Amino acid sequence: MNHPRHTSTRRSALVATLGPALLAACGGGGSSDEPAPPPAPPPAPPPAPTPVAPTITRAPQSVSVTSGESAAFDVQTGGGPVSSYQWLRDGIEIPGATAMSYSLAPAKMADSGKAFSVRVSNAGGTVTSAGALLTVAQPVLAAGITLIAQTTGFVSDLALDAEGNSIAVTWAFTTGAKFIARKYAPDGSELPYGPDGKGLVLPGAVNGQYRSFSGAAFSASGDVYVTNVEGRGTGLNVFMPFGGSLHRVSPNGQSTQLAAWPADSAGAIAPASPALGPDGALYFVDYLSRCLLKRTADGAITSLADIDAGSGNLFSSDRFYWLHVAGPDDVYVLGGKLNPSRWRAEILRRVQGGVVRLIAGNDTRFGGTEPVDGVGTAAALSRPAGLAVNGNEIFISDFNLLRKVTPDGAVSTVAGQRGSDELLTGPLPGRLGGIGALTVDGSGTITAAAAGTSLATNGQSLLLKIRLS
Repeated sequence: MNHPRHTSTRRSALVATLGPALLAACGGGGSSDEPAPPPAPPPAPPPAPTPVAPTITRAPQSVSVTSGESAAFDVQTGGGPVSSYQWLRDGIEIPGATAMSYSLAPAKMADSGKAFSVRVSNAGGTVTSAGALLTVAQPVLAAGITLIAQTTGFVSDLALDAEGNSIAVTWAFTTGAKFIARKYAPDGSELPYGPDGKGLVLPGAVNGQYRSFSGAAFSASGDVYVTNVEGRGTGLNVFMPFGGSLHRVSPNGQSTQLAAWPADSAGAIAPASPALGPDGALYFVDYLSRCLLKRTADGAITSLADIDAGSGNLFSSDRFYWLHVAGPDDVYVLGGKLNPSRWRAEILRRVQGGVVRLIAGNDTRFGGTEPVDGVGTAAALSRPAGLAVNGNEIFISDFNLLRKVTPDGAVSTVAGQRGSDELLTGPLPGRLGGIGALTVDGSGTITAAAAGTSLATNGQSLLLKIRLS
């Protein structure tokens, strides 16, 4: 038989042993208001790699092409992947040129000397390549007629600079009837010229009544000598010269008046058709005295010869004579000899040492004539409007025709078709429309301004290149 005291003692010991475990199993042993400990933070992500900037392993290479061909540039890169490309021309962004390569098509002579580079970028940085130089050579022209440009305005004068570029004196009502000289490369692309690159404004204008500009001569230094006439109405839509002025315009656009002869003043001069000689003197015609004059660098003016030079109606034209200076006091004069009724005999003369010699045309045949090939007075000029000389070759624009004259007066037609105002390029004789101002370079390539063609619209002229062989 168990003793009660012993049983109680064993129970107490069991509770003391199992109590903490029972309390833990039932959630006891602490206050239910204590917060649970926070969870451990997630491990930090590894740091992002630093972007690698692109590098240029092969810069664009310089290219030489002939005018009219394509010029292609590309780049090779290293480093990090490239996210963007931007091509530059002389440091200025080319719109839309955002690929790995860039092609300029067609390349023109106005593009020659330009530097093409590329800027490559990504998140790591940007790098710009060195510039690749583009050289564009003059196109080789075949014999015949080639259209190279359409000018802004009618062309009154043409000249060549030392690089073979054409300088065209143009005017248009859209430019305020100003006379503006613009420069064109041999392929017809327009080149920057003048103080703002958009042309050189010359004295003179078309004022709605008459044209005060009467000619320009371009010096090797870049200065331009400009003659103006002062006109006055003498009848319905008839304006004649009574005075004038002489100006020099520098390449930066600064104009200096060298001389002025007010209308009806004593000794008034109405100067026109200036041309510079190898002696530095300026030669021009005077509508009032009807003489060929010479102005030396010190401003002294002398008369070389009486050539019966008188203007036509200034309402309809700004040029009636064209000069070429072959040497000191040696001048070819193209233009009309006037009779007392002011009818004109269109002839080519040469003034040497004050002696006037008729080369071609008949100075007794006044009024309108048809063009006739022949020698001396047997030849006939119809409507001459331009003169250019290369050695012993003399070229005259005669409305629809290009005429060639030898020093002994033999006149032949070398291009164009009489009576046609259409332009037909390609092999000679072709068609020229109505041509005016002319130049010729040392190779015999002729540049002509054509206004009387169906293609020369909206007050514009066409520039043509003509090669005879």
